[in-house]
Amino acid sequence: MSPKSSLRYVIAGYGFPAEYALYALFASGVMPEQVLVLTHAEDDRNSGLLHALKLRGVHHSTADAKTPEAVAMVQQFAPHILISMHYRQRIPGEMLKAASLGAVNLHPSLLPKYRGTNSVPWTIIHNEHETGFTFHYMEEDFDTGHILVQEKLATMPDETAFSLFHRQILAALPHLETVIDKVIARDPGRPQHGEPSYFPRQVPFGGMIDPSWDEATVERYIRAMVFPPFEPAKLEMGGGMHSVPTMEAYRQLMAERV
Repeated sequence: MSPKSSLRYVIAGYGFPAEYALYALFASGVMPEQVLVLTHAEDDRNSGLLHALKLRGVHHSTADAKTPEAVAMVQQFAPHILISMHYRQRIPGEMLKAASLGAVNLHPSLLPKYRGTNSVPWTIIHNEHETGFTFHYMEEDFDTGHILVQEKLATMPDETAFSLFHRQILAALPHLETVIDKVIARDPGRPQHGEPSYFPRQVPFGGMIDPSWDEATVERYIRAMVFPPFEPAKLEMGGGMHSVPTMEAYRQLMAERV
């Protein structure tokens, strides 16, 4: 069996990316008792992960990672590696330090650009022609650690946040085993280079179209807000609020205003 099969892992994750990480560990010979999962409450996007955890008897918790309960649980488990896969809360430093070989995260951008959250819609809003994904070591600051694996992806002219996010994730996930191998080998990774940018966990521009924008900006913004099941872009007009899922819908609304 591979060296991975003798270690203990914490997965802090949500939805399909975390579910994939779980199956990747199983495929490497890791047994359910060697894995502890921190996740979130059940919803439509997280039900598959929770079902897999219950089916395989994997110990897990939906307590926020910042709680003393969660920190103590991880410290007692004494993992070798912590893997963050789309976890939706800040992971505290004392939890990261509990992983003796290191903690790693998958981020959907070419770090150091687009640190933080909502990197995917901002990539489209800013008309970036390329993006990608980054596996990196975790530090207490968001998305600042050394890079283990990074790969570029071109953005498509009709890209939505929904399509781009899934392209990034599907391109990144097959690299997870390589990332774990690098951590086990104590690969230090490489420092991040370039001008960093950061975006907080807020919907860009509050989800609202500004009618003073030019059409190209509006068109990009509409695509950036496409991410089912969340609401599409909105336009306030005539005392009412209108959903704008496409550029055609926007043009029709603007024609009606005239």
